[in-house]
Amino acid sequence: MNHNPNKTLGFFFSLFPGVGQMYLGLMRRGISILTLFFADIAFIAIGNSFFRLGVLVVIPALLLPLIWFFSAFDFWHFIRLLPEEAANVKDAYLFFSAEKFPPLMLKPLWFGAMLVVAGVLILTTTILNSLHIPWEVWLERYNIPQIAAALGLIALGLYLILKKRRQLRDGS
Repeated sequence: MNHNPNKTLGFFFSLFPGVGQMYLGLMRRGISILTLFFADIAFIAIGNSFFRLGVLVVIPALLLPLIWFFSAFDFWHFIRLLPEEAANVKDAYLFFSAEKFPPLMLKPLWFGAMLVVAGVLILTTTILNSLHIPWEVWLERYNIPQIAAALGLIALGLYLILKKRRQLRDGS
């Protein structure tokens, strides 16, 4: 951790979630916050424009200020540490430990299940939002790409689950 940070620069860096932590040398912590912030923005943008999730986008939208405030207060907490305390700070990812939770792609069963759930949620939301309009209008609203994407997620998730089941059955 940077033991002698410039507080003026720190103020400007703390305005961007995760960047202040990276300025202090807490790269993993900063990347965790930055990734969470931009993943939330991406979910809002994609969910609102492509999948028309409507009300479901409100929850991630409410998380944006919470992530921003957490990042700012977290930065100012670390910048005020005494040099002895700052020397003992360990840089770690914010939400998981790499030793305890390897990336999800190494766990195809869980990742496949998450893809199936996401596909089912997108499919049901798209269909429920379209029940009250005539078929011709439904086709004009371009709901076909949403349904294709949802079916693709479900198919990929089922493929990963079935592949892992075959591996477990053949291996044991």
